[in-house]
Amino acid sequence: MSLSEKQALFEDFTMQRNLFEAFPNFNFKLISENEITKENLENKLTIFVFWSPSSTKSIESIPKLNEMIETYSENNITFYSFTENKKKEVEEFLIGTPFYADIIPSSNSIFEDLYLPKTNEPVIMILDKEGKFLFGESLNGIDNEKTVEKMDCILSNQILK
Repeated sequence: MSLSEKQALFEDFTMQRNLFEAFPNFNFKLISENEITKENLENKLTIFVFWSPSSTKSIESIPKLNEMIETYSENNITFYSFTENKKKEVEEFLIGTPFYADIIPSSNSIFEDLYLPKTNEPVIMILDKEGKFLFGESLNGIDNEKTVEKMDCILSNQILK
């Protein structure tokens, strides 16, 4: 499947077909060796970030994501980041660049299951307290004020529920 076909599937997935549908069941091992499952997300707003330590756009988005994590972590919102990179590569990267999200290394299967294109742009998804998709967007640099405003609006509205 070509990159443009994968991108089209991703856009269809996040904006039409699976928006407001439940996230598939999963079991992943965090970089800390703890495991998370879909049940761990129950009654929590969840942010998934798909990124790569070798992507300039991903690296540039980390300070803003860390800021969001600090702002929203008090509101029962969890942040998980998925990368296809191996644990050792991610640990080496984190020495110079702290990332506050819980990191799931070697998570290749989730990229395929969600039709996420393998590009250099990070992707962010928001799941509601029932584990259903609320928002998904490829980030062309998270400093894009429109994306941040959309995320803030969604999160603020969900916190009030």
